Amino acid sequence: MGQKIVAISGSQSGMGLAFRNLLEESGYKIIGIDLPGKGAEVEADLTIQQERYRVVEEIKDRCEGNLYGVIANAGIDFCCTATYNIDGTDSIFG
Repeated sequence: MGQKIVAISGSQSGMGLAFRNLLEESGYKIIGIDLPGKGAEVEADLTIQQERYRVVEEIKDRCEGNLYGVIANAGIDFCCTATYNIDGTDSIFG
């Protein structure tokens, strides 16, 4: 078995970057996935279904069947407002 390969979504900042750095320091090869323009090996907007399918195929091609693990870390940036309704339930709007 060759070098261990891990795919990390959200790999270019925050926790994803911390995971990436730790694993690279430990000898793993990383296939980073992040939004276009962030410098990842695979660029995609994972909120779009067709992009998710494309990313899976690209990772399969890049790892040649030797994918050791996946860290699904991508997040969504948005600002929201919480509203508390008269019946005691709450709603969150983006």
